[in-house]
Amino acid sequence: MRNILMLFAFLALSAFTNHAQGQPALPTQDGASSVAPATPNPDKDGVYPQGPGIVAPVLVHPFAVAGGRELIDKCAPRTVVIPAVINGNGAIGLLDTRQPGVFTCGPAATDAIERSSFEPGTLNGSPVPVLACLGVSFLEGAERVLPMVQPCPENLGTTTFDGQSIYRVGGAVKVPVLTFQPIAKFSDEARRAKYQGVCVLALIVDPKGDPQNVHVIRTLGMGLDEKAMEAVRRYRFKPAKFDGKPVPVLITVEIDFHLYERP
Repeated sequence: MRNILMLFAFLALSAFTNHAQGQPALPTQDGASSVAPATPNPDKDGVYPQGPGIVAPVLVHPFAVAGGRELIDKCAPRTVVIPAVINGNGAIGLLDTRQPGVFTCGPAATDAIERSSFEPGTLNGSPVPVLACLGVSFLEGAERVLPMVQPCPENLGTTTFDGQSIYRVGGAVKVPVLTFQPIAKFSDEARRAKYQGVCVLALIVDPKGDPQNVHVIRTLGMGLDEKAMEAVRRYRFKPAKFDGKPVPVLITVEIDFHLYERP
């Protein structure tokens, strides 16, 4: 019986030894294992989200919002947040600048952001395009208001047009040049009421120089918004350029409907 028990013990020890030889050695304190962090992946346009592995862009020269205390107090308390791509050379590719119901504060915030300077975000020490959210907080009584870089919501994606990031004019992004500008006509309703004013529209000028996604961001009513969009859709441009290549850009256009008295 004793010999049988010793045999079972020997077989069990042999089986354990053979099993252990086929398993990876467990780390000791002197040689602790480490797991390499996952490399972040860009989206289909090559833009990286902020997160582990990405050093966020830095706002190095913030430009104060123009308009003084009067504008600040009018917009307070409100924070305008604009998602933007900070490209590898620090140029700003602003995305959706539409701020419903905030016609004055939104453009003022956008202007301050466009005039600011950035250092690009990096991946492993190399500059890469990074999606950032740029916030402008209007606080009542503040002497001046400056943009700041803040994290974006996890579900925020980049705005693109035909597979390309949308840019704003400034820095290395050259302005599109208007080559054909039909005049916007008055609506009958506005003419009868002698109603006039300025309508502001936003649009994308595509790499061919054609207007796309035309929409009103400052409305007039009385049929003038429709007349303004009808005219702007017929505009033609020499496209904007970035590094010598045509790129889609987001711009705004003001249409001044003004009645002139006949002599």
